[in-house]
Amino acid sequence: MHYVLIALAMYFTDVSYVAAQSPRIDSLKKIVSLEKHDTVELDALLQLSNEFLRKDLTQTKRYSFKIISLAKAKEEAKWLAGAYNYQVTINQQMGKTDSAKHFLALSEVIAKQNTDNLLIQYNFNQTAGLFYKNMGEYNRALPYMLNNL
Repeated sequence: MHYVLIALAMYFTDVSYVAAQSPRIDSLKKIVSLEKHDTVELDALLQLSNEFLRKDLTQTKRYSFKIISLAKAKEEAKWLAGAYNYQVTINQQMGKTDSAKHFLALSEVIAKQNTDNLLIQYNFNQTAGLFYKNMGEYNRALPYMLNNL
């Protein structure tokens, strides 16, 4: 009987821990709630997209679309490219290949317009390489992966 109680206590402790939201997510949401529409908010939205990427694709999609709307208005290429890259990943994971290709093309346009920005170049190459690798098109993926070496 004693072991059953311990097992139940451990089970419910783990469930409450899993259901809890991390302090990092709470902090990022607090920054976004200020609605300052600045680069700090864009960065917080990008980090939220990353936090939810493997947990909740709907949340990731929502945050990345918010980045797209804010970044387009401010012409912020870094965050816009990041949001497009997340949209590629999200849509590919959801089986929406045409949408993923659309966002990959938008990301490529930004990469071509910002050849001096190594972060944008690296992230685009990584996204394109993984997209084509996941599609089984290894010959198309390889040049993007090699560009990042």
